[in-house]
Amino acid sequence: MKILDKIIEYSFYLYVFLLPWQTRWIWRQGILNNGSWEYGTFSLYVTEILFLIIFFFGLVSIIGKRKNKDKAKEDSTGFSFYILIFVLALASFISTFWAADYLLAIYAFTKLMEGIALLALVIRIQFSLKKLAYTLVAAALVQSILAFWQSFSQSIIGTKWLGMSEQFSFLGGASVVESAAGRWLRAYGSLPHPNILGGFLAISLIMLFGLAFVTEKRAERYFVLISSIIINAALFLSFSRESWIGYFLALIFLSYIIFRGKNQRLKIIFSDLFIITLIVGAIFSIVLRNEFLTRSLASGRLETKSTEERISYSSEAYELINNNLSSNTDWYKGAGIGNYTVALYKLNNQMNSWDYQPVHNLYLLLFTELGVGGIIVILFLILKIFKDIKIRKLAGERKIIISANKLYISDIVSLANKFDYWFLIFSAILIEIGIISLFDHYFWTLYVGSILLWLFLGLWLKNFRADINNFK
Repeated sequence: MKILDKIIEYSFYLYVFLLPWQTRWIWRQGILNNGSWEYGTFSLYVTEILFLIIFFFGLVSIIGKRKNKDKAKEDSTGFSFYILIFVLALASFISTFWAADYLLAIYAFTKLMEGIALLALVIRIQFSLKKLAYTLVAAALVQSILAFWQSFSQSIIGTKWLGMSEQFSFLGGASVVESAAGRWLRAYGSLPHPNILGGFLAISLIMLFGLAFVTEKRAERYFVLISSIIINAALFLSFSRESWIGYFLALIFLSYIIFRGKNQRLKIIFSDLFIITLIVGAIFSIVLRNEFLTRSLASGRLETKSTEERISYSSEAYELINNNLSSNTDWYKGAGIGNYTVALYKLNNQMNSWDYQPVHNLYLLLFTELGVGGIIVILFLILKIFKDIKIRKLAGERKIIISANKLYISDIVSLANKFDYWFLIFSAILIEIGIISLFDHYFWTLYVGSILLWLFLGLWLKNFRADINNFK
């Protein structure tokens, strides 16, 4: 079993490292109004194949260990969390029966179950949080190098083998910042959109704080500092406002807890990395002043167009929700999981295929697709997370208590236990994801975003349960 556990562990690190790469087999191309329709396309990603292999071996390992051990007693918090996830999966499955495109709904439900399977796997298998953090940061560094190249060359080389589309700043369809200085291509990395790159890098930067909290060797500290400079710069080059906001608010959460505590070492580490963030941001905002001001102030033709489109997407979502709620018999139903753009097509079938976009707000999207029951479950999940970032206690340790209404701190960061540091980090990342989801949909609609969400939900829950036996 030890050899099998090692195979599972290092395959899991490889899976996380490869996650940003979008190599896939498109086995059914979505077509709408004679144009390509991404949200109706069926794909199998290379990383999915790797995950299925890991999941199979993980099941073998877990079953083998259960034969030799009594079933572990679940804490009430973990059990209630699992119940909510089960109800979410059930609501999503039931929604497939009234979805206009049943096959698309089944496909979306399958992707959801992959994410839930990942959460279960993360909770059960053994791995090192420190190695996982290094893996994620290494992946972010690779994406950052790509971001630098794309920004300085103002082009993206397309290759189907790496899942990257060709983009040029002077061509339409590319995500650019248009200012008085001209058109500036935003960095994509290997991801489908700069906002997704920004979200990935913002999450990786918070993980970098966790790595900094537990590093002891000088070489490791240098690695953290250099990585912080590089990844912060790449985050800037994504020009992703939602990622900037999410990262900034996650830092506020971390700083509030850390500076209420008594651990001076933690305060110094946080301050050093925070200052690096400010310096890198200041340098690039000066070098790319026109682009930064245009993007920050949402001024200019393209920024105005983007704002108008987001308002239009929200109006469409409200109309779809209102149509459902006003029905005498089907008021509790939604469009069905994965069927948002199908419902939008039924509302207006005269648009171009690329104009059928999910609303850029994950919560409105879930309400539209899953209906009243689905959004109630989601709200309960969110409240459960905020409520249960509480009484986080290992032997002889102090507590964090966060309720849905008020934050109570009792010197958690005066502790030296590394698992509390990671719990703090994972809580900040979930807050970051929640903030970004107010402005985007990819944590639900796109494979890489969904996997990131379920990965960190799993890490948060595993750490909350203090399942130290499954950490190294």
